[in-house]
Amino acid sequence: MEQSTSKPVSPSRRAYIKDGIMYNEFVGEITLSAILDVEVQAIALIRKNNIKTIPVIDVLIDIDKTNLKLHLSDYSKAVASVDLLRHISHSWMVGAHGEVRKVAEVIGKIFLSNNLSIVDTLEEAESAARELINSEKTILDEQ
Repeated sequence: MEQSTSKPVSPSRRAYIKDGIMYNEFVGEITLSAILDVEVQAIALIRKNNIKTIPVIDVLIDIDKTNLKLHLSDYSKAVASVDLLRHISHSWMVGAHGEVRKVAEVIGKIFLSNNLSIVDTLEEAESAARELINSEKTILDEQ
């Protein structure tokens, strides 16, 4: 991953829907609090828009192993709620490199039954997600 010469980015997170795809965006760091906050935002959007299923793209910006601030016990807490999982048709992650990518691969395999695809570009994730916009199957249906 290239080093940025610009000012450090203030940590932020948000969930939003664009063109039938849910985006969960993490900038600067990932903590259990950030993950749970984005999950609350995502569930609120799903309920507000009466969405049955939706593809999800997790976008990591300026995240490396130094600002991946999760402890081992946090991983199960981060995916313990099925409220969001019962609406996700598939999930993609963009921006995971090095150690962060390895951690994401393990999380996808153990907790999401291999329903997390880690891709190199946002365009790749969006192209795959568009194919599942009308899917009625969720990650939980596949288990």
